Amino acid sequence: MGTKKLLYPNLAAELARLGITYVSLAKMLGISRPALYKKLAGSTYFTLKDITAIQEILKAADSNGDYTLDYLF
Repeated sequence: MGTKKLLYPNLAAELARLGITYVSLAKMLGISRPALYKKLAGSTYFTLKDITAIQEILKAADSNGDYTLDYLF
């Protein structure tokens, strides 16, 4: 993502901790990599479908994690 400020640092940290790349997350969400980067940069918004899917992906990788909306977004 370059040098842009992360809008979702907890989400980025959890993805890194679990070894989930942005490329693989985009594939799991069924969106393109550029579309995911736009959402992460705040150029476009995450949909409710995106957010719930991300929570489920993280929970599947680590059922003990804190994946609340307040924490991730």
